[in-house]
Amino acid sequence: MEKMEVNMKNDIIVNIPTGTRKNYYKPGLYVTNIIMQELSDLFQLEQHYAFNVLDSYNDKGKYLDFYLKNIGNLLLKPDKILIDKEFELKDFMDYLVKSNLISSKVITHMICNCGRVDITDGFDNPRTKLFNIVDGEKICKICGTECKEVACESLFIRFNKNHNELNIYPQKYENCIEKQIDFFSSINYLISKERNTGITYEYNGKTFNIDVDFVNYLMVAKENARKKIVISSMHLTRHQVITYMVNNLLYPQSDYTIFLHPYLINQDNTRERCFDDDVRINTGIDIDELLFLLTIVSNGNKKDEYKWNMDFYTKIKKFVEKNPKKYRLIKEILQSNIEKLPYSYHELDSMLSSYRELLQTIYLKKMEDDEDELRKRIHNECYKKLYIKR
Repeated sequence: MEKMEVNMKNDIIVNIPTGTRKNYYKPGLYVTNIIMQELSDLFQLEQHYAFNVLDSYNDKGKYLDFYLKNIGNLLLKPDKILIDKEFELKDFMDYLVKSNLISSKVITHMICNCGRVDITDGFDNPRTKLFNIVDGEKICKICGTECKEVACESLFIRFNKNHNELNIYPQKYENCIEKQIDFFSSINYLISKERNTGITYEYNGKTFNIDVDFVNYLMVAKENARKKIVISSMHLTRHQVITYMVNNLLYPQSDYTIFLHPYLINQDNTRERCFDDDVRINTGIDIDELLFLLTIVSNGNKKDEYKWNMDFYTKIKKFVEKNPKKYRLIKEILQSNIEKLPYSYHELDSMLSSYRELLQTIYLKKMEDDEDELRKRIHNECYKKLYIKR
């Protein structure tokens, strides 16, 4: 069967779907989107924000508006919003079935009454988060019923062992990701559940509940582009690998980058401790603008986890409070001087390092008060840090 054609017009960046949470502000939930905006500011990339609201037990969709509002406050500018509950998977599933990549067979599931426990392996793992072992019986932590082994017909997908060239950022994760690709290429991967997941597919006359995780892998994989970056924190490496392998079944000829950023540690309760309303009240500048800058400057690729760069936050906050007009002018001049470049994986590391260094130089070092001189200085800094190295 013919492969789906790659869209040669646009280069995109899309995230492993974010699960919407309760209506409270947690800065770490927005780190991926902030880095997406940073990459979009540097390269000619469309931003596609993906969200997971499907849930067998809770209506997570009611939190989406709150999340989108905060995205607006952070001055993020997505080109497209993807929501798994609205995703129509039938055509893509039909394509995979016709390509002989999906099949069914009867296997043993361990299931509780509420369906939270629905697993096909790890039955005897005492460290599982799903059930407790009481007097030799496995008891669901949610509904309190015994988990029983049941024979069920289930859907599986088979991934190709041969895959197209893959870019991995940072490169230190290459070995880990290649090992996972080898593993998932060697098995038939389960894509259905016995419980109601909110999305179904009919196969050989039977209706199957499709695993929400697979719905999200497929939703991201189907975003079609000549060059495509899929981004997440490093804690979602397995999701990245399976999304890539699904993408490889649909568009094996695309240029694909897995981008993993460090995980944010918020040990000091950063939002409540230092992102107060004083900045907005005194200057008219929303504190989320500073969160955007802080997140970019704090990030790096040498560690799996990182903490806020509070020294930068203290200095930028003081600068903004003393010079709100100058801050806005610098921001305007900076944005007008950053010329978007074609996306290049080989220049990604140097460009990100230079851009983050540029932000600290522009905002924290002494800058001229005269507007004409300020424009010249910022132009020179942008040229020196972002373009000469090319």
